Amino acid sequence: MKNLNVKKNNDWSDLETFEHTGVKIKIPYVTISKRKTITLSKGFCHYSKNKILDMTHVILSFSKLKNAIVFNFIKNSETLGATKMTRKGNVSISASAFFNYYFMDISKISGKYIAKLENIPNNGEYWVIYLNKNNL
Repeated sequence: MKNLNVKKNNDWSDLETFEHTGVKIKIPYVTISKRKTITLSKGFCHYSKNKILDMTHVILSFSKLKNAIVFNFIKNSETLGATKMTRKGNVSISASAFFNYYFMDISKISGKYIAKLENIPNNGEYWVIYLNKNNL
């Protein structure tokens, strides 16, 4: 029998415990409610875990030209514009002040959107939702 010369790889640094039993990991959805709350789905939390794992706050930005909301997840609550995230299964963000500031008609934009990780020139990589009804 031939010696297959298989190298032993003893690097287990990427070992991750699966803790999501009974949870369907789907598409990274963001839901905007009529109560002006933004909810990040479990799918979003799964796909963005490297961006939000230890984060407690988010800074929301809006592009009128792109009709898009950009999410910048941060740890520092002292940062200007930082909004606290509530974690109970899904992640919730109270965004009344944000929607009011930009005069967004919540009846037109409430709904479910697919989030996309995008590189924004001169800013970096952020999660973005586009507020068009053809998003799904």
